[in-house]
Amino acid sequence: MRDAGMTKSPTVSSIVAAAGVSRETFYRHFRSKDDLVAAIVQAGADRLLGYLKHQMQKASKPEDQIRRWTEGILAQASNAEVARTTRAVIWHGRHIRAYRPLETTSTHRALAGLLVEPLRTLGSTDPPRDSRTMTEATMGRMESLIWEETPPTQPDVNHLVNYFLAAIRGAADHPKPPQPHAKTRVQVPKTHAPG
Repeated sequence: MRDAGMTKSPTVSSIVAAAGVSRETFYRHFRSKDDLVAAIVQAGADRLLGYLKHQMQKASKPEDQIRRWTEGILAQASNAEVARTTRAVIWHGRHIRAYRPLETTSTHRALAGLLVEPLRTLGSTDPPRDSRTMTEATMGRMESLIWEETPPTQPDVNHLVNYFLAAIRGAADHPKPPQPHAKTRVQVPKTHAPG
């Protein structure tokens, strides 16, 4: 995927040539090239999850666990070679996202799941929702850094962590507003064309 760059997908022929296997061997393991890309994306997500769990276990305070989680995700943009690989994986993963939307969702859900207990300990009024919001924000920031080819700085990490902690503590200090019925849809105001 790195060799193919961000303009085209690698061909099965180039994949089997690089792996030194036959097309028949390839198709015994994968139904299509998209299945291979999905497997690579999933393997990368599994490695990241394992790394984050390990880093978070080194910290006893929930604030420090959140910091290690945030640092671990942003670190994907810190090394030029890792960033180039991650950029290629993100590009190819987006290529198949419409084909396999649940894989991205399950990865984000797993990443968010690591935050639920630290958030609960800090007094979050809705740990599952807060953890999903934090995951989307952090993954979005990491992807921005990767596309900008800019490594994260300590102020980048500090800003996100402080923002998250302030939001959680602020919400914990205020009573939870009444929640609408679960099936109530958000009303989007109608707009009128000018003139």
